[in-house]
Amino acid sequence: MTVRIVLLATLVSAMLLALVSLPVEAQIRIGRTTYIFGPTLGDHVGSLIDNAAQGARQNARFAERLDSARQRYWAVYPEGAGFAEAETELQKALFAKDLHYLNLESVMGSQRTQALELFTGGPLDGGIPKHADRAFARWAQAFAHERKSFSPEAFLDALEKSWPVYVEYARARDLEEFVLAGRMAPGFDEVGWYLFLVLRQEPDVENDDAAQILTQLRDHFGEADLYRATKAVRAAADANLTQLRAPLSAPPQFGGMQDQHALDAILHQLAARDTRSFVFEAIRSTVTSDTDPLGLKHAALRYQRLVEGSGEPALLSLGERIAAAPKEILKFGTSEADLRYYFHLVHPEQLGCEDERNALWCMERVLLPRPPQSPPSRSPPSPNPA
Repeated sequence: MTVRIVLLATLVSAMLLALVSLPVEAQIRIGRTTYIFGPTLGDHVGSLIDNAAQGARQNARFAERLDSARQRYWAVYPEGAGFAEAETELQKALFAKDLHYLNLESVMGSQRTQALELFTGGPLDGGIPKHADRAFARWAQAFAHERKSFSPEAFLDALEKSWPVYVEYARARDLEEFVLAGRMAPGFDEVGWYLFLVLRQEPDVENDDAAQILTQLRDHFGEADLYRATKAVRAAADANLTQLRAPLSAPPQFGGMQDQHALDAILHQLAARDTRSFVFEAIRSTVTSDTDPLGLKHAALRYQRLVEGSGEPALLSLGERIAAAPKEILKFGTSEADLRYYFHLVHPEQLGCEDERNALWCMERVLLPRPPQSPPSRSPPSPNPA
């Protein structure tokens, strides 16, 4: 994407990159949209250092401008008179806020930025949305990597080269705007939007993660079954989108556990479709990570590894036996509100798992060939003394 800048007054890199207040105005044209950054942004950034009280006032004025842009946008969304102009105005204001935090991140780092905001009335417009924080950090890192100096040209060059990463962050940021406004974002239907809201409540799941996981769930389970399970669970969920009004009994394969979280209940309903789905869920619940919060990608890889080790018929046969085996229900969480459930096998030795009670590790122990044991090394006999 081409980034062009037209200087209407003296543009000095210190305004954006050294936090010095300068009476400048600049236009950045990206595609068909022109973003205008004038004295308001320059004064605001510089005053954060020079005068905390002045910085707080500038902070409040900018927040008011952004709030007004939001109100105008939602008043005409999605097809009211003047919608295109209102959308452009809001995007400009959000981009100005993003540049503000990019500047602070580049010069001061996130911890010093947070300390500085203690003296300026708090974060500007609430700061970077929590559910877009990692996406913003990726953009800031990409920008810093591309910026070769503190000149205006280097700033614009880094902005242009990091623009694809910014677009990813902006998508997550814009989803947050819809969440906060209580509106459904474009590209979603009602059930998909509800499931997106459920997913983003999970630990370590940000907006872009939730959108990707929703796609993965559709691909793996099929939209019809996914939506059928989601609708059934939604009827039992309360307004916080996570906790159920009353626990739902999981299918018998899961030992009668009582799901209290909407996402758990949805996944367990899906896993009861057939043995393959049950095996996949038993794997998925074991292999979650920060980079794969629901474990879908890792579960697909581990499932394939098991298939390659002994063939899918052997895997599904063992899965049927695990589904019917006695189970001990485990509880995770510190209060009734955050209890999560899973199971361990009561008699793993009856399945050939020796003492391995976790279902995934039981399957791997039975189905994956083990490397041959090397015989113990023996020291050569000591020579007899002459």
